[in-house]
Amino acid sequence: RFIESSHKVVLSRSAVFEEDADWSRIHSNDTGVYFSKDIVPDDAQPDDQDSQVNIPSTSSSKSPVPSSHIPDAEPDDEEGEDQKEREEWTDVPRRSKRSTKGIPPKKYERYATNKPLFCKVTITPEKFSDIKHLPESEQMKWFDAMNVEMDSLKNLNVYTPTEPPQNKKVIGSRWIYKIKKKPNGESLYKARLVAQGFAQRYPEDYTNTYSPTVRTESVKIALTTATILGLEVLQFDVETAYLHADLDEEIYIRGPPGFRDREGDTWFLNKSLYGLKQSGLMWYLCLKDKLNSMGFIESETDECVFTKRSKNSYEIILVYVDDIVYIGPNKEKGESFAKCLQEHFTLKSLGYINTYLGVQITKTQKGFKISQEEKIEQLLHTCNMQDAKPTYTPMQTDFHNITKEPSLEFEDQTLYRSVIGSLLYISSWTRPDISLSVNLLSRHVGKAKEFHWKCIKKLLRYLQHTKSLSLLLEPTHTDNAELCCYTDSDWASDKSRRSTSGYIMFLNGCPVFWKVHKQNFVSCSSTEAEFACVSDACNSLTWFDALITDIWMKPIQPFTIMEDNESVVYISKNKFTGFRSRHIDIRYRNVKRSVKAGFIELQYVSTHEQIADLLTKPLPTSQHEYLREKMCLI
Repeated sequence: RFIESSHKVVLSRSAVFEEDADWSRIHSNDTGVYFSKDIVPDDAQPDDQDSQVNIPSTSSSKSPVPSSHIPDAEPDDEEGEDQKEREEWTDVPRRSKRSTKGIPPKKYERYATNKPLFCKVTITPEKFSDIKHLPESEQMKWFDAMNVEMDSLKNLNVYTPTEPPQNKKVIGSRWIYKIKKKPNGESLYKARLVAQGFAQRYPEDYTNTYSPTVRTESVKIALTTATILGLEVLQFDVETAYLHADLDEEIYIRGPPGFRDREGDTWFLNKSLYGLKQSGLMWYLCLKDKLNSMGFIESETDECVFTKRSKNSYEIILVYVDDIVYIGPNKEKGESFAKCLQEHFTLKSLGYINTYLGVQITKTQKGFKISQEEKIEQLLHTCNMQDAKPTYTPMQTDFHNITKEPSLEFEDQTLYRSVIGSLLYISSWTRPDISLSVNLLSRHVGKAKEFHWKCIKKLLRYLQHTKSLSLLLEPTHTDNAELCCYTDSDWASDKSRRSTSGYIMFLNGCPVFWKVHKQNFVSCSSTEAEFACVSDACNSLTWFDALITDIWMKPIQPFTIMEDNESVVYISKNKFTGFRSRHIDIRYRNVKRSVKAGFIELQYVSTHEQIADLLTKPLPTSQHEYLREKMCLI
């Protein structure tokens, strides 16, 4: 405001809102902002009643004079005018009557709801009756997909239309729909007929249901072996796998919706169908019989690892339901294997291994590197964390102290469990650096608090920052098989005073397995806690010894266990009367017997070089990054 008498401009940072005036709100569809039409002070008379905003006129207001033409004024006059201006603006701004209590800020809105949709949305029907509500063009695509599925069922002789015997239970069926993306970006409409297996009764309709799948450590050991022996790694997929397996039980199902008039109301199943409790097991037994007939023998330690040895070649097969990985001397040998298998199944060749079970596998000059960047990005989008600020450690160093503070229960327990499940999958395959954080947070899936969700968000920020990290499987030497294990325990850090154990195993310098778990008893000293961890690692080494022997060759013994507790190393090599507590004494004698038999050897390593330290306690940034690199995460 320009003061004519003193030739000064006064800037006021106070504002008075006339909230008692008449408000007429005009809603804008684009921005969601409400505009006021008549904002008129009490002492002002509008010149134009139709104008949106009326600006009151003041007689003292004139255009500002350039500063070069403003004459100097006396100091006393300046103070007097300033005081007069302050008296004119003594009204105290009133508080707003609008309340946002109970209304969450927009930053907490769901990603799917606070984003305007400007694209065409393709709706996937949940059941058969939903298709009639779709446009005709969409209906035809889904009908074509169902006809393709029905043709597969007929070609494989999956069913026979018939009337069920009296007192025989008939199981329902339904359609499952899904839209998949082709490599070129086009949409692929898929329809699958499934049986409603929840209606099956034991033992009339099924007995055994367990179906094995290949273990993550078996895949890493096989890739390491392929590098050492110079083998090629190919990938195949069996189409409509379950439909090839015979059934042992007599099962009847209702015909699918939309096809009962043409195919009959009731079917007798000749082959396994998706949705039946025993279908997974039947498919595994069917594939196992075919591989055995081709000369492949399954491993006793992992039933989904098959090997075939001959004078001129060595072949390994990894099976995860219908995903098959072939490891052999060359591509021609792999194509020959596929040709033999195509005599029994519909097999699709995927070429050299690239993506397996959501894990990106890349061939390097010295071996392989595996990562899950796409899986991490999907998880970040699910939690609306794709643009989150980075953090350099997965959790706070004082996590155990903060968890003791009271916190409200997290409102979405289902989301919490879903995110924990995804994090467990990521940590078990390629990210040992987050195993401790995921283990600690998974202990609260029964009743998670707001604090635990904040810790998950910090972990996701860490993954956002490190999503491009890859686990290197590049053997340091190739002349023999050597196993080395780092073990550590965080003594009584948990509120229950049960210690946390962690260990990681390396095959020829490649990390193939790691584990973090809370001990099921309370240790009275750090030595007891460390002995319990070493005993668990010793038991795992026994299993790995057999697995590596099945896949490749007998590892060299004794296996080295790196331990940073000098008491444990000393006691394992010298005479000791034993512990008073039975549960600790049993583990001590297990370690002592293994050392005496030449199965393991304990060696001391400094805490700074103890790689397993990253699996048992939160560390500062510098030490965390140093040990992460030691884990071959680059």
